[in-house]
Amino acid sequence: MKLSLAKVKNLKKRYIVLIIIGLLIVFSIVRNVFKEDDSKEFFTVERGAVSETITLAGTIDMKDRVNLGFGTSGRVSQVYATKGKSVKKGDVLARLSTNQLLSQLLEAEANLKQVRAESVASSVSFEYSHQNLLTTKQQQDVLVESAYRSLLSRSLEAYSEKDVEEPAPTISGTYTGEEGNYYIKIYPSASASGYSFKYSGLEEGFSPVQTNLPAALGTKGLYIRFQEGYFYGTNNEWIVSIPNTRSSDYLSRKSTYDQAVSERARVVASVEDLYLQANARESSGIVSKSQAEVLAAEARVSAIRAQMEDGVIRAPFDGVVGTVNTVVGEIVTANSPYITLVGSEQFELSLDVPEIDVAKLEIGDEVFITLDAYLNQGDWKGEIQSIDIIDTLVDGVPVYKTTVVINNPDDRIRVGMGAKASILAQEKENILKAPQYFFERTENGYETRVLIGEKKEDDLNVRLGLVGSDGFVEIISGLTEGDVLIRNKTLQ
Repeated sequence: MKLSLAKVKNLKKRYIVLIIIGLLIVFSIVRNVFKEDDSKEFFTVERGAVSETITLAGTIDMKDRVNLGFGTSGRVSQVYATKGKSVKKGDVLARLSTNQLLSQLLEAEANLKQVRAESVASSVSFEYSHQNLLTTKQQQDVLVESAYRSLLSRSLEAYSEKDVEEPAPTISGTYTGEEGNYYIKIYPSASASGYSFKYSGLEEGFSPVQTNLPAALGTKGLYIRFQEGYFYGTNNEWIVSIPNTRSSDYLSRKSTYDQAVSERARVVASVEDLYLQANARESSGIVSKSQAEVLAAEARVSAIRAQMEDGVIRAPFDGVVGTVNTVVGEIVTANSPYITLVGSEQFELSLDVPEIDVAKLEIGDEVFITLDAYLNQGDWKGEIQSIDIIDTLVDGVPVYKTTVVINNPDDRIRVGMGAKASILAQEKENILKAPQYFFERTENGYETRVLIGEKKEDDLNVRLGLVGSDGFVEIISGLTEGDVLIRNKTLQ
């Protein structure tokens, strides 16, 4: 039986439609399979190294760099220091005019010679020698106390560990208490300025903020004055350290105080020797009165020389002069820096290490350094030289000051440059590892999904260890080398 032409055409059309429908079904299945595969990510657990690197920002400085100034105001008479000059400890770098003190010194030295010449003919009783000992001790105690008060009271300043725009308040007065810190915090109040400050530390109390005249800072002789025309907000916090070891003349004043203590010991010992001699021959009641006069004259000479020393800048250590910011004839003020001295040409990198990272660092750790000014133009190497054991607050956050010595400096390095330091904190080799994002933290630890066979998947609990800076993590237990991890990409 033959089919008509019309029936053959209809049959062909049906076959074509069926074929198209079949192709669409196959395409849909294939597309879904590929779509499913494309939505997942796989990783095969491997062996390798995992390391943690700490990256910190810091500033270039030089070892043993100090700013020096005069301990008193006056006119510069001599400048011996020049930029780049090598000096020894104790060398005079600059000097103020001391004509008036020199005249007093010559007079005191002449008097000393006179009383020494008359000492042979003078004598005093035992009672006088005892009184002279008491008087000498009192005089020497006054000189020592005066030097100590100068050490504590001179060059006091308020500084903030926060980044504030307002100028620091001025500290004045003669301090009569012990060493320590005042902590000052501003707060709103009903005072004329609208603010008051609370102080703590050496003393505790409250006082209004004043700009027209100094206000008492505690009860130990100090005053504080805030500068007019500035808004001292409630976030302002200031510290007044006593003594001010930050000042440029601290070393000079400390040296003067130490000299006064040493001089007291020498003078008192000499007078005590005379007293003991008089005590031994108390029956005769004769001692040399002129010896006491000699000691008093010597003390006068020493006091004037100490005043003259305030007008001298000396090198506190061997080094090289970095800068000189004064000339002969210039009127200078006390406690201002005029000469910078560098102890060595060794460059250092100063870092502020956060509390979370400081336990991972050790002295001697190798440091890789990149300068902000020379990115991709060569790295420098160094090693950690010191880590502070006491924290420092920077913007209210505790950090630990860390010093890195640069081992391969060159002419491109300058003081004050910004730098980045990379420090290898931890490293483990030949361990199982995988990207950290394949693991999900749960109440029982960490969990990951593992491919078993070609299609079956299973969730496993694992124990992880060191997290590397490159995103890989150490696998301690729960997986073996070659295990295939699987994750949905939408979880990334």
